[in-house]
Amino acid sequence: MLALRSHTQCIASVVSPLGSSAIKRCFLSKPSRTVSDRRGCNMAAKASLGIWVKGDPENKVLGDCPFSHRALLTMEEKKLEYERDYIDFAKKPDWLLEVNPEGSVPVLKDGEKWVVDSGTIVEYLEENYPLPSVPADEEGDQATGGVFKAFREFLFNKEDSEEKEKEAALVVELAKVDALLKKRGGPFLGGESFNAADASVLPKLYHMKTALGEYKKWTIPDSLPNLLSYIAKAAERPSWKNTDYGTDMILKGWGKHFS
Repeated sequence: MLALRSHTQCIASVVSPLGSSAIKRCFLSKPSRTVSDRRGCNMAAKASLGIWVKGDPENKVLGDCPFSHRALLTMEEKKLEYERDYIDFAKKPDWLLEVNPEGSVPVLKDGEKWVVDSGTIVEYLEENYPLPSVPADEEGDQATGGVFKAFREFLFNKEDSEEKEKEAALVVELAKVDALLKKRGGPFLGGESFNAADASVLPKLYHMKTALGEYKKWTIPDSLPNLLSYIAKAAERPSWKNTDYGTDMILKGWGKHFS
């Protein structure tokens, strides 16, 4: 039984209003990406899992949301067959607000059940599709939990007097990840395979590396070799290649704050 988490404002799961033709049309429309080749199964004939993420629904282009990326990585690592479709944040469809009043993505549909919030989706998938496992990792979550906040504070800092402090705070958080990777022997927090902490932090590190490199001319220190190797190894995995939206998309997303 999934529990609501205090750190999220999203609803854990929502039963679809089956009378809503808008929702039916969206789910039954031609998917932007059908993942079916791994098992030779025609996904269009047995649509069970569908996920909506940030992107361009007209051109079928994946957007840069790290939380959508987290859910997609989990589904790919689990080798699940699913349909992927896209939500334009500038033109959110009415059905999305019916399913999730927050209007956020990702949202997952499994049969007649809707699940919202990336963390809840990851838990749901592990509970209902346990093999291959992408297990939870409390120690990993603790080690990685401060990265995104520290990254944003450094990125958006405009006070010269605070620049070194913000940079140092980020390096402290990154050092926690580096130390845990070293302790566990890597290459991932989950060892040879991904766990849930990997799926959560790697998209954030991708945004951090790309945005700080562009807007602060900053790079990850060489004193964090395990972290540098970690990011490089992740980019080699099929799950990453199948869910990578590219650095240009990341810069497009963060660039609106610097125009």
